[in-house]
Amino acid sequence: MAQVDDRSRGGFSPEAKALFSRAEKFHSTTVHANAARWELHDRASNQGAMREAAKLGFTGIEVERERGGLGLGAREKLRVAEILGRSSLSFALGLMASQNVAVRLSTAGSARHRSDLLPGLLAGTRFGAVAPPPQQTPSRGAVARPLTATKNPSGWVLNGEATWIVNAAVSDVFICYADTGSSGDNNDLACFVVRSGQVGFKLGQPYRLLAGAPIGVSGFQLTDYQCLDTDMLVGAGDGWRLADEDRNCERLEVAVLACTAVRSALASAVENLGDTDGIGDPALADAVTSLEAAEALTSAAVDDYCADPTATRTSSLALHAKQFSCNMAEEAIAACLQHLGRSGLMETEATGRLMAECRILSGLAGETVALQEQVLSELAVTHGSTASADATVTLEKSAAEAVSVAEVVDLRERPNGDSLSSWASPEAGASDGPAVPPMPPMPPADNQLSAVSPSPEPDQAERSLPPMPPPDLRRAGS
Repeated sequence: MAQVDDRSRGGFSPEAKALFSRAEKFHSTTVHANAARWELHDRASNQGAMREAAKLGFTGIEVERERGGLGLGAREKLRVAEILGRSSLSFALGLMASQNVAVRLSTAGSARHRSDLLPGLLAGTRFGAVAPPPQQTPSRGAVARPLTATKNPSGWVLNGEATWIVNAAVSDVFICYADTGSSGDNNDLACFVVRSGQVGFKLGQPYRLLAGAPIGVSGFQLTDYQCLDTDMLVGAGDGWRLADEDRNCERLEVAVLACTAVRSALASAVENLGDTDGIGDPALADAVTSLEAAEALTSAAVDDYCADPTATRTSSLALHAKQFSCNMAEEAIAACLQHLGRSGLMETEATGRLMAECRILSGLAGETVALQEQVLSELAVTHGSTASADATVTLEKSAAEAVSVAEVVDLRERPNGDSLSSWASPEAGASDGPAVPPMPPMPPADNQLSAVSPSPEPDQAERSLPPMPPPDLRRAGS
């Protein structure tokens, strides 16, 4: 866990900062410059841009170095999602879906998966998607035929369908969960790799959504699809644990991107302020307060996810972070649009698109109604008289943990002035200008992103775009 050691010394590692620098430049030159066209004119995922992003290492952030990735962690992945999501939440989420498949194949895939599929995912010649695992509380959009797997002499036969899969429209490698028994028990769930183009696989048409076209949402049907035993990543009994991890991962990505959307909207609103405009505006003030609360909740959920991605507390915090952040985002961005007036309706203004994308985010990783029912079903245990008496806002920490937390810097600097969009790097003082880490050499063609020495300082053109604020990914208590 090198990334944890780096943070305990005070912030992100040099390798991570170099990654963020590449993300900043890619956002400026590619995502921000083309987001409106992707959304309003192309109405589709842009595979060229995704391939370019993969070559910069964005689909291998959490993949081990020895397998061609960057060997970083979830925090670094979420930071890249924030940077790219400022102008297009959909592009960022679709790209992270392919990254998540690459991670799963690198950690749980067979030797054949790692040799045949992983290099393509890292290089951008293939893309991946994770089919939503089943929920404890079915949503109103639950599929009519959930995936089932039946054993045969050569492996497994899969049947059923999956819907609302992020990045499915451009993917050819899918992670999915299927019921291997007839009891309906969670212990029957197993995880498989399926591929498009195989007999029995039918990819659906991309959903014609109101917004969020670059997200590439679609579905697939399996009819007597033949899987080898080696295509089972995790067998019955452990499948639900892996499903929890995937579900928590997506919920945190959604929560982070919802906060990112609000920060971008507030930045536009602040830039639209005159010398006296906005003074005493309670809607913008409430938006800022709600954003701080959402970021603090998301920060706590990220901390727990990094410690144990499948713990009960992690699942609970991830659920609440996703719900609260999405609900907060719609109200906060609406306040920003009200302040922008007619200029907020222009296609060149990203705020309106971000609001529509946030509505799509709220329907991912579990519909709102289903998640509310899940919270209500656990209410007696989590918030009954006994639980409430034991709960406290001020958590006691062990001495060792307190020292560790004290060493972790606050990765989000406060604004240098009145503008919410004026930010400094973690090492910069209050009066310093934005510091951009050196740009490392581009990854080689085979995408073997081994450690390299930093390149000379980039020229002023590459340093001209200051980093935007990340959601507060501070450790709880820092």
